[in-house]
Amino acid sequence: NHNLIHMNIAEGMSIRKGTFFRLLFLFSSSLVTVYFYHRYILEALSYQYNFTSQSNLFVSSLFMLFYGVSILFGGYLSDKYDRRRLIQLWSLGGVLIQTVFAFFHSTENLPLFSVVIGLSLGWGLPACFSYLSDVTSIEERGRVSGILQLIVFLLVLFIVVLPQGYVDVQTAIYISIVIRGITLLVPVSESTLEKRERVSYVEILKVKRNLVYLIPWVIYNICNSLLMFVEQGIPNTDAYVDVFATGPILFFLATCFFGVLSGFLADRSGRKLPLILGFITLGTAYAFVGISVAPSNIMLLYLFQGIAWGFILVCYQWIILGDLAKDYQCDKYYAIGLVIPPLIETLFLSYSTVVQPTISPNLVASILSIIMFISVLPLLFAPETLPDELIQDRRFKEYMRKVMEIVEESDE
Repeated sequence: NHNLIHMNIAEGMSIRKGTFFRLLFLFSSSLVTVYFYHRYILEALSYQYNFTSQSNLFVSSLFMLFYGVSILFGGYLSDKYDRRRLIQLWSLGGVLIQTVFAFFHSTENLPLFSVVIGLSLGWGLPACFSYLSDVTSIEERGRVSGILQLIVFLLVLFIVVLPQGYVDVQTAIYISIVIRGITLLVPVSESTLEKRERVSYVEILKVKRNLVYLIPWVIYNICNSLLMFVEQGIPNTDAYVDVFATGPILFFLATCFFGVLSGFLADRSGRKLPLILGFITLGTAYAFVGISVAPSNIMLLYLFQGIAWGFILVCYQWIILGDLAKDYQCDKYYAIGLVIPPLIETLFLSYSTVVQPTISPNLVASILSIIMFISVLPLLFAPETLPDELIQDRRFKEYMRKVMEIVEESDE
């Protein structure tokens, strides 16, 4: 029943409402701004300035490259500056740069601005995610993260995706400034640097336990980027018009709601279960497209991709890296996880600006399907990051609750 579901979701959650809303405003304003520039503003300006498809890809690759570099730099800065000051400077600098961009962008300086905006968006994110890790306990981090991701992706859907074609690009830039400005109003607590030991990027990558989780994340993002070759091979006919119109909406909705489920499962049964479900789901979708690129299979790909992205993104972007950090400062852990998607996308975008390969989409999808299923293997042998005693304690409480319900029913 409804009360039981609510009790299961809320059980063991100690985060205060004020802290949750600070996290919500912080992540909503920053991540929605990233999606705004990555998925709409820069591309729309490229078309407005009559850039060629190669030039458009070049602008996008510059943005993603320097966004990734900025994230790594932010992880480095976390050793040097207090979190509150870091996030305030990041927010103020971002608003100022976007305001300058709004009034001075042109055909000549768009590539330069794509670099500057990319640099301005990334370097505060590791501090934001370390704040999440600090204010959530390990047994509630999944559910808190799932709810945060739900709201962020719904905002992206309604602010960035659906209005495209109805909101002109200049208005979108002004909206992005207002959204980014919200981070200036969020009171973030100071980080207590003395409580956690500092760690370098090299030291993190030397630990086998970390690599066992990071390698499947790298493979997943490579496969995600390879999908562009599947999309290029899809026939440009009327049969696919509805698919490309409704598919992205289906993707975002699936990501939202399966992200919540992923967070719940991550806290209840451990972090590995939602990850394995995500990889298997995507491998199955690729297998269908490998058989045929019929419109129904492409629509199924959008749906399954959204489900997989919901399962996987919550774990990799929000939860596991904070778990792996343990007693170390987790800014650099989060920076490594956050930098993998933009850097891999940069490689493939750069490759596409030089080469336009003609590969069978069925062949690409079949290969991706096999890779996805193989990627599950490291996760099967990876050590669980949620302590076993917490999993057993939750199962025992659920068992006792069921016993009590049976006793109450028998008394009636």
